Amino acid sequence: RVKGYGLELDEEKEIFKEAILAIKSEEYIRGAQLTNNVKKMLETAEEKFFFENASLSLSGVGDLINQARDVGIDVSILEDPFNKYKTNLEKKEFEKIEDFVTGVKEFSEQAASVLNPQIKNRLAEVITNELSTLPAIMERASSLDADISEEVSGLKAVEALRTEERRKEAYKNLMELNTSLA
Repeated sequence: RVKGYGLELDEEKEIFKEAILAIKSEEYIRGAQLTNNVKKMLETAEEKFFFENASLSLSGVGDLINQARDVGIDVSILEDPFNKYKTNLEKKEFEKIEDFVTGVKEFSEQAASVLNPQIKNRLAEVITNELSTLPAIMERASSLDADISEEVSGLKAVEALRTEERRKEAYKNLMELNTSLA
């Protein structure tokens, strides 16, 4: 079952070769012991592979949930299943890791298909709204003889990022501009 996962199993291969040699030289007990050791090593490698995949998927969906929450999207419907998967992974509470990973990946894909368009639209909306208010704020700061040259450059950068549809970067820069002008 481990074949096809792209795992480096050099040590396991060597021990298996030793097991075969032991059996060929009629050291059956040693051969069986080595084979059993390899089986345990392969099971551990497979579990580690699945565990890491589940962990990466959950980390990604956790980041996505946080991004959505940060821009004001209600993610409450996703929090319970996310926390359940996360807790089960941390406590290793699952019957078969393969089934667990499949569930995590399906959840991650569904969450991404729901959240990505919402985040994209919400970022576009927030950026548009913020960009409409910034010129007035900057004009007021300028009338107070404040040096806003950095903010003017920042605003141009935000508009360029927005044009390039690099919304996350534009949003981050926009929030920094707001902080700078506050």
